[in-house]
Amino acid sequence: MRGLALVLLLAGACRSSTPTGPCTIDCEARCADGDGASCAAAAEKAFDGHNGMPLDLARSFAYATKACELDDGLGCALLGLHYQDGRGAPWDHARAIATYEKACALGAGTGCYNLESMYSGGHGAVVDRAKADALHAKARAAWDAACHGTAPRWCTNLAFLVESDGEITQAKRESALVLDVRACDAGVLVGCSQAAREQIELGKLEPTVYLARLEELCGRGDPGACGQGGLDAFLGAHGLAKDEAHGRALLRRGCDFGDNLSCYQAALAGVQHEPQDVDAITRDFAAACDRGYGKGCAAIGKDLLRRGLVAQAQPFAERACQIGEKDGCAALADMYLAGNGVPRDSTKGLAWAREACSMGDGDMCFTLIAAGLDPPVPPDVVPKLRADACKAGVASACR
Repeated sequence: MRGLALVLLLAGACRSSTPTGPCTIDCEARCADGDGASCAAAAEKAFDGHNGMPLDLARSFAYATKACELDDGLGCALLGLHYQDGRGAPWDHARAIATYEKACALGAGTGCYNLESMYSGGHGAVVDRAKADALHAKARAAWDAACHGTAPRWCTNLAFLVESDGEITQAKRESALVLDVRACDAGVLVGCSQAAREQIELGKLEPTVYLARLEELCGRGDPGACGQGGLDAFLGAHGLAKDEAHGRALLRRGCDFGDNLSCYQAALAGVQHEPQDVDAITRDFAAACDRGYGKGCAAIGKDLLRRGLVAQAQPFAERACQIGEKDGCAALADMYLAGNGVPRDSTKGLAWAREACSMGDGDMCFTLIAAGLDPPVPPDVVPKLRADACKAGVASACR
């Protein structure tokens, strides 16, 4: 699971939650005076690139580093995300784990949740279900305390967990709605957008009113609302009349406002449109990639590979892998092991294969076994994995 948005700093499919006020020069000045929360807010804004704010990962990393040094939990969580994805900082999973652990210990649910995602998804760590479950519980407890305390922005994250833990039921949607309304009432726009989604799913909102509400929230500064309304209009979901042109326009607006998922969905909508605007599709995938959505990087890499432009595909595959897309890791492994478009290098190839295997790519696990290496999987999985590899013709696994 990897995140669609920042302020969750999610390594999961949660939604983003923006602060109740913009980070101004005053925020940066307060950071210079040693206020950790202000440093975290400055880091968050530079990381997002929402609503005309410049996307500046180096600046975000610098502020997040200072925030974490000042023991701000959110700052540490954001710093961990910089390291985990290699965005504006060295790609370093050990540092990501250390900073997430500090964030979680400081009571930041985002730190606990992102660390959970590493252990549950094998992104920079061997899958460990027990650790992941414990961290999930800590994230939920931290967001619950923040939501019902002095930080209602985190109610949206708590609502996500309430609704998505296990089977989604009407009762869970009702509970999530209460939490999102609490965030909305506190001025957190993403809470309003998610409340609208829950209301339409519960049959409490007319389709046209639903779309109008999302468009209004989009105009007020929630780029995710643009994308949510745009995708539903494009698909004709939730009882809306299908309107691909209007849907694409909303998706493009969300992308222009800095929402990485809107960029990705705008590109996919362009792929389905005839005639295709190839330049616009590539631009939108690239914008999603720049904002940390690995599927955008993977899409560009796959297109370049399809056209035989292997060398040009390599950096996009690498970015996709670093952000947590196992297909990008597997593509890199194949490139280096075969010397296809890059110098042949078995050490690099097997290193990328290890990343892909850790995230669940069975073929790459077989590649490691064939090379005489132990796959980075839980010990109880190894016997079955070796048996499967043997059946697939990997002779060393049979021995």
